[in-house]
Amino acid sequence: MFNFNLKKAEIYQAVRWQVFRFAKVLKIAFLILFIIVFLIFLYGFVPENFSKETNRILLGISIILLVSFISSWLKGSFFNLKLKNPNLKTTLSEVLSNPEKYNLAEFLSFKTAKAINKSVKLAHSSEVTSTHFLYSLLISDPKLNFIFSRVLLDLKEVRKTLKKAMETRSPTAVGERVSHYSNDFEDTVLEALKIAQKKNHSRIEIGDALSALAKTDSIFKRILINNKLKSEDIENLSYWLENIEERAKKRKRFWEQENLAKRGTLAKEWTAGYT
Repeated sequence: MFNFNLKKAEIYQAVRWQVFRFAKVLKIAFLILFIIVFLIFLYGFVPENFSKETNRILLGISIILLVSFISSWLKGSFFNLKLKNPNLKTTLSEVLSNPEKYNLAEFLSFKTAKAINKSVKLAHSSEVTSTHFLYSLLISDPKLNFIFSRVLLDLKEVRKTLKKAMETRSPTAVGERVSHYSNDFEDTVLEALKIAQKKNHSRIEIGDALSALAKTDSIFKRILINNKLKSEDIENLSYWLENIEERAKKRKRFWEQENLAKRGTLAKEWTAGYT
């Protein structure tokens, strides 16, 4: 039995409260406004250019902006550290050995969970298929254009083909019992789990899902065959994109020893000169 319930998974809280993702923008805005207003307050307070009432108002606004900045920072930190990365109680190896025992939605990354949530909305009351899932992925993450451009596939045309396939899908007959997820969707999730485990991921990332869809979704497979491509091509490019993103993340952590070593030491260029 396929055990998958997104709404009962902890990651669904991040999908529900993704409005917190704007906390970073608000945090920067509040910080800039606080600095500006506080500098105006200092300008008026130190040489007494403004009246005491004006300085009192400026100080009050500064405090409100500072509190708003701290609040936005805390909300953003809670969303990124807690909601987007809930603790997992087991490993993917154990899950794959007995998938019926676990709610497989618990092992989705935030972006993957967000795409599946869109899939459910696209499907309305009908089955959620692998095609719904693929279409949702492609409209959710613009970074996937990197993969499609490398294999010379027009992402807009792919989306158009998928949308047409979803629209022409035969509706469910009245009174017919419908499973919430189709067989190809179930196969996609199980395949994505295997790919994620192979890459030593703790959750199903976007690249894992896309690689699995290249093997399980009939529309995507037909597109690949028509363009003389294989599912392995998508998997390799997904792995390449993940490596690029991982290196970019590492470079941002400039304080780490590895990054500091790359910057070199004082008078490094002298080592090639004459002594």
